[in-house]
Amino acid sequence: MTFRILCALFWLIAGAPLARAATASCAPVESRSGRLADIDDRLEITLEDGSRARLFGVEPADAASGARAAVELRALLTDRDLGVDFLSGAPDRWGRRPALIRFSAPATEGAADATISLAEAVIDAGLARARVEPGPIACLAPLFALEARARAANLGIWADPINAPIPAENRDILRAHVGRNVIVEGRVTSVGETAARLYLNFGPIRTVDFAATLSRATLKFFATAGVDPRRLTGARVRVRGLLDARFGPQVEIVHPAAIEIVAPGAVSPYNRQDASR
Repeated sequence: MTFRILCALFWLIAGAPLARAATASCAPVESRSGRLADIDDRLEITLEDGSRARLFGVEPADAASGARAAVELRALLTDRDLGVDFLSGAPDRWGRRPALIRFSAPATEGAADATISLAEAVIDAGLARARVEPGPIACLAPLFALEARARAANLGIWADPINAPIPAENRDILRAHVGRNVIVEGRVTSVGETAARLYLNFGPIRTVDFAATLSRATLKFFATAGVDPRRLTGARVRVRGLLDARFGPQVEIVHPAAIEIVAPGAVSPYNRQDASR
């Protein structure tokens, strides 16, 4: 087992009660046990029975870092019993189902074996980043918290500046990352609306400055989460998604978890304070 994974397991075991409480509402549609047959550079897992699982809420930063992570995880998981909680009954077109995967970590001094979330261990070790996807916020929130800790410590992928959040005001860096999944951080200067969309603007010039966009259909998910993106003016936020440049640099927000508040005084799924304070 590698040093990075061991360090991550130590901290996760210490915080295991909190992590288990946060993910308690992630109810699977099917649970089974199994063993690893293979893991690829997308961190997609094939079990010995042939079923395929995609780690819910996890994505590699790129193919190279995914390949390195796969090597470490293959060493960690081979010949180890896994608990697999599938979150979807039907596989996608590639035969994958999103899943929460658990395994028993080795006992540490003064503590018994602990059941650990593989997704949490991967992100806490800096082997991958949190992925925004449909699902309960309670399932995703621990992953974003662990990603923030790994990023602050420059672990794994976060030691490479190319993976750092892109400043929203840096147009040159944004242009260089068009077509990639990115994390962009900055202050929302204004919020605009049309009949079809909501725009979180990070600068005064539309189609030139960065913006995050939400469809009217997506807004209902924010309402369910008790969040109103219209109240984010002035908040410093971190958004993530696929960077498009057809109408200026922008990211489409598809889930409330795609917006994180990184400064106090605004409403988010993780910080439900009054934005006017």
